[in-house]
Amino acid sequence: MKTEQEAKFVIITEKASSLYSLIADRQYRNTSLGHDTWKTLSGAEASLQTNCNKEGFNAEYRRKNQSKARIGILGSNQNECSSCDSELIWY
Repeated sequence: MKTEQEAKFVIITEKASSLYSLIADRQYRNTSLGHDTWKTLSGAEASLQTNCNKEGFNAEYRRKNQSKARIGILGSNQNECSSCDSELIWY
């Protein structure tokens, strides 16, 4: 992820023939980086709500056609994922 000052990276270990094969079928594949690791990718002024934490490839809210993350994490201020309004994503 690139902020105004620098590019930041994390390593996601996932066996696949290609990145395309992980996202093309639009099936959710979870990762286990955790909220704090994803948060290190954002700038100091950004925030990520602490609930939901659905992370990985093709993560999306329970309601279709809401915000989606090809690769990323979804956050919410409530204890569920049906009304997420915070995200760190790469499209």
